[in-house]
Amino acid sequence: MTSDIPFPTDVPNCQEALKEERKQTSCAVGLSVEELPIISRVSSFQKLQRVLAWCLRFISNAKLTSTERKFGALRTKELENGLVCCIKQVQVTNFASELKCLQSGKRLPANSRILNLYPFIDND
Repeated sequence: MTSDIPFPTDVPNCQEALKEERKQTSCAVGLSVEELPIISRVSSFQKLQRVLAWCLRFISNAKLTSTERKFGALRTKELENGLVCCIKQVQVTNFASELKCLQSGKRLPANSRILNLYPFIDND
């Protein structure tokens, strides 16, 4: 059985053929943190605080009878509750693993960004 295809006689030097080739590649990684849609829709922090306070009042009023509901301008305590709501949401969004450690009584990882702030869980 002979073949009509000739066997190559000039084999190149393996070292030259397999010369190391390096390519430089770049990779960009983005961390997506899901936040409340309302945060990106409001133009200022004070406005965000007030919007959240109004939402909390609405929720509170929905649970009350018509004679117990609050009307009129927001009270200082309601604005404070709006601020606390905003802060808690941002903390839950950005520090979920740290919150989980603190709630379970474990120590924060050594590479935690907030370790040197001595975080704790308060009663609110």
